[in-house]
Amino acid sequence: MNKNVSKSILITQCLQNDFVKPLKRFEALPNLLHVGQEEALRLLGQNPEEGPISKTMKWAYDQEEKNLDIIHIRDWHNPDDDFQKEHLRQFGNHCIENTEGADFAFDVDKKRKAKIVNASGLNDFVNTNLEKYLLPYKNQSTKIGLIGVWTEAKISFLAYDLRTRFPDMQIAVCSALTASSSRSHHFSALKQMKSILGVHIFHSIGEFSNFLVNDSESPVFIPLPTHDDTPEIFFENIEKVDKTEHDLIRYLFRDCSQVNLKELSGGFSGNLVFSAESIDIDGHKQTPHVLKIGAQELIGKERTSFEKIERVLGNNAPQISDFADLNKRGALKYRYAAMGEGKSKTFQNIYSSKISNKKINSYLDTIFKEQLG
Repeated sequence: MNKNVSKSILITQCLQNDFVKPLKRFEALPNLLHVGQEEALRLLGQNPEEGPISKTMKWAYDQEEKNLDIIHIRDWHNPDDDFQKEHLRQFGNHCIENTEGADFAFDVDKKRKAKIVNASGLNDFVNTNLEKYLLPYKNQSTKIGLIGVWTEAKISFLAYDLRTRFPDMQIAVCSALTASSSRSHHFSALKQMKSILGVHIFHSIGEFSNFLVNDSESPVFIPLPTHDDTPEIFFENIEKVDKTEHDLIRYLFRDCSQVNLKELSGGFSGNLVFSAESIDIDGHKQTPHVLKIGAQELIGKERTSFEKIERVLGNNAPQISDFADLNKRGALKYRYAAMGEGKSKTFQNIYSSKISNKKINSYLDTIFKEQLG
C-alpha cells in the first residue's frame, strides 16, 4: 500500500438483530444483551430504512472512490463449540450462527466489497481474521471509525486493541451511532475512551463522516421528500433561510403536508430557533415542536448534553423527536412535554412578569433539587 495515500476504515460492531432490533413498546427483549427499545430507536429510528444507522451505511457504501473501506464485525456463535460455551453460559444464547438474531439490522450492500469478521468472544482479534484485514494498513496514514454496540464493552475493547496494536492509526467514535442499554454507561465509556485511549469522540454524524473521508464537503445523505413542494413551508416574520437550512426543515418534517414556522428569540451562537406547527399528510394537526438549527458540532454537543439528563427529567423534559446533519449544519427537533394546544411559558417570561422571589426560588428548587438532584 502506498504510504502517501490516506485510507479510512469504517468498522461496524454487533449491529445485529439480537442487539439492536427495533422493538415495539412493551415487547419482550430477545435476550439480555439487547440494548432496549429506547436505544434501538435512537440508533435505527422510527423507520429503520431512514434511521441514523441506515443513512450512514448508505453513505459509506457510496464512498469507495474516496478510499473508505468497510469491515462488519458480527457476533457469530456456535453453541456446540467448547470454546464458546462459557461465553454463552455467562451472557445467554445470542447471535447463533445462521439465525435471524445474528442477521445485520441494516441492509448490507452485497455489491460493495465489505469484509465480514465473525467474532465469538469479547476480543475481536481472537480466533478471527480481523488482524489479517488490518495488517496492510499498519504504519500507514489510516483513520478508523467505530459504530455499533455496546459502547462500554465491545466498542471500548476494540478501541483499546486497535490503539495498542496499531498506535499510528487515528480512531474515532460517533456517539450518535453507538449505544448501550445504560445511557450513563454509554457516556462514561465515551469519556474514558477519549481521556485514556485518545479516541476522537464526535457527537454529530456529519463530523464523523467528514473525519473518515477527509472531505469537509461530504455530508451524510438525508433522503428528502420526492416533491420539491412537499411539505409546504410557511415562515412568519423570518428572513429567507438558505438551501441547507431549508433541506433540513423538509427532512425533519418529511411526513407532513404543511409546516408553519415562527422565529423564537433566544438563539445563541448563530443558531436559528423556531416554533413549528405542522399538519401530517392525512390532514391531522401534529403536536407543536421547537426546531433548532446551527453549526453541526454545537448542535451535536447539545443533543448529547440533553441525552445525559433526559431520563433524569422524565416526563417533565422535552424529547428529541428527530435530528439531522447536512453541509456542516445540524438540526434538532424538540417535542416538549407541556406543548399541547396551549403555549408553554419560559423561565425568562416568568421572571420578567415580576413575580415574587419566593415563587422564583420554588421553581429553581424544583428544577435543580427535585429533578436534577
